[in-house]
Amino acid sequence: VFVSTPLTGTAGEALTPIVAHVKDVFGALVTGSTISVTLAKATGTGNLAGGGAKAAVGGVVTWDAATLSAAGDYTLKVTAADLVEATSETITIAAGG
Repeated sequence: VFVSTPLTGTAGEALTPIVAHVKDVFGALVTGSTISVTLAKATGTGNLAGGGAKAAVGGVVTWDAATLSAAGDYTLKVTAADLVEATSETITIAAGG
């Protein structure tokens, strides 16, 4: 589940940290989880860099250097084995200067 995603950014510049939590069927944080979680682009025209797979630490996964390459609207997704995929709210990326 996404708990922190930026709503805006600039093409080619690092976004504010993207944070996801591993939660159980009751919605509680799974603090013992070290599962590998993957951040990927769900929609949008440019490329995502700095995403990919990361291990959860205490059930929390943070991507702190993700960038989107082109202006436009994007959504991101997180996936992990045996867990429900989550999709972010729309992120609007402005053209780089």
